[in-house]
Parts: sequence; structure tokens; C-alpha cells
Amino acid sequence: LSVIFYHAGFQLFSGGYVGVDVFFVISGFLITHILLEEQADASFRYVSFYERRARRILPALLVVLIASSVLAYNYLSPQDLRLFSKNLLGANIFIANIISYQQTNYFDAASEIKPLLHLWSLSIEEQYYLLLPPLLLLCGKRTNKTAIAAILALIFIGVAFSEKTIYTNQRAAFFFLQYRAWELLVGSLAAFMA
Repeated sequence: LSVIFYHAGFQLFSGGYVGVDVFFVISGFLITHILLEEQADASFRYVSFYERRARRILPALLVVLIASSVLAYNYLSPQDLRLFSKNLLGANIFIANIISYQQTNYFDAASEIKPLLHLWSLSIEEQYYLLLPPLLLLCGKRTNKTAIAAILALIFIGVAFSEKTIYTNQRAAFFFLQYRAWELLVGSLAAFMA
């Protein structure tokens, strides 16, 4: 809600975009918790993991993409429609964050006419979900202490890179996985401690 109220222009929610940060932590927790349970009972399979993700994400995503495409075709200028088509492609292959980085600043006025801009966060989440299972399987062959130590190290490195990048390239720090993964990793760490 904080993100919606932020974009609706409510002054009280001027920092509402922090809701995305909270979303990343919760997402990291939930997915790691599921993976740890599957690892514990030896039921984890990459194919079934990604099939469940697809069944959960794709129906709603397709509705958004189709509805946005119809509206974009009818209301956007030819130049904006070209930009939209790049965003559409990026959304379909979960690189919307990279396309958004190339095209816009999330906080500029032009972002208000980019109907797929919000999919940058879904792309980061899906990119993380490609990397997390192999990391957990690698750590799972050892002890939970090893996994926790690895996650803590990655969080520390991620925060350091993110903080440095905020001063040199704010857009990159906002849109790229390597600067956002630490938030998802905080959720993953919480799953190990739950």
C-alpha cells in the first residue's frame, strides 16, 4: 500500500517506495523457507520449483501485459510505443529492470507514462530465484552454519557495493540485482533462523 500511496502522490507516503524493499525481504524469506523445507525432505526439483513460480506469476503477468499492450497501442505516441515494446520484451524474459535502467529514472515525470515500469522489481525477484537454489544446494551439502556464514558475507558485500554505487550511479543501485540482492538475502537469512 505504501508504494501505491506514494505513486498516488500522497505527501504522507513520500518514502512509500520503501515498500519494495520490504517486499524483497519478505520474498527472500518465503522462497528460502520453501526451498529449505524441500531440501530437508529431499523433494527439491528445479523443474517443479520453476513450474510453481510460472503458475503463480504468469497468469497475472499475462493479464497485465495484454491489457497494457492494448492500451499502449491505442494511447501512446509512436515513439513511446517503441519504448513500450522494449519494456514488453524485457518483462517477458525478466530483464525489465535492465530495460528500465536504460530508459528512465524511476522517479522522473516520464515514468508516469510507462505502464510496465513496475515490473523491474519482479525481474529482480526472478533473477534472484535463478541464483538462490544453486547457492542453497551448494551450502546444503555442508551445515546451516556454512550457509548462514555465506549469506552474511553476501549481505555485507551487497550492502557495501550498494552504498558505494548510490554515490556513483543511483539508477544502477536502484535497478540492478547485484545492488538489491542483499535485501532478498536478509529474508533468506531470516528463513534460516526461523
